[in-house]
Amino acid sequence: KTFDELVDAYVKGHVNVNVRESTRSDYENRLNTHLLPYFNGVKIRSITSQMIEVYRAKLLENGTGRRTVNKVLIILGAMFRYAVRHRWVTYNPAADVKKLNEDTVHKEALVDDSVIKPDEIQKLLLTFNPSEDRWRLIVLTALMTGLRQGELLGLRWSDIDWNAKQIHVRHQYSSGRFSELKTKASRRRVDMAGVLASELKRWKLRCPIGELDLVFPTGAGNPENHSN
Repeated sequence: KTFDELVDAYVKGHVNVNVRESTRSDYENRLNTHLLPYFNGVKIRSITSQMIEVYRAKLLENGTGRRTVNKVLIILGAMFRYAVRHRWVTYNPAADVKKLNEDTVHKEALVDDSVIKPDEIQKLLLTFNPSEDRWRLIVLTALMTGLRQGELLGLRWSDIDWNAKQIHVRHQYSSGRFSELKTKASRRRVDMAGVLASELKRWKLRCPIGELDLVFPTGAGNPENHSN
């Protein structure tokens, strides 16, 4: 088989069956952007560990980030394991290619630099106009709970326990649809500060009403597009 035939079989036989729809676009992007342009048409039995190491070096030369390179190598290894199971090849050449050091110290420094400080939070919240109350509440809820974007857009009023002052994080809205969260750790209860609970109660009186009972819907009460 050629590499593009392996990609087609892997997507149909594994990705479309076992990978969550919200994650499929990441797979397809890495396949189409990084792997297919380089290996398209190559017989998979002729791909060696050395070829993959050369490919890894070219990705770095082209400015691809180390984390992205490692994710591409992980997908490549998974594809060859799939090929080995189906006896299209006898071994997995990607298994002998080491992942790149992602420079943990530099990464931790970047995380530290990106943490928003209390004075910056105040400045951020003051930038919103009164007419932008919905956006201000999304930002405030994100800051005070740590909910991710998809979790915020999928949040329903029924997920809020006003008595316990907790938000039940059960699902998310991503890629145009609702889905359950991946892990038990993701399905969690998050405490609400009193100021956030008061703000959300006031927002509920003005929130657009829709069939889905969303906390942060569009003006028509429908799910909000993440690009907005």
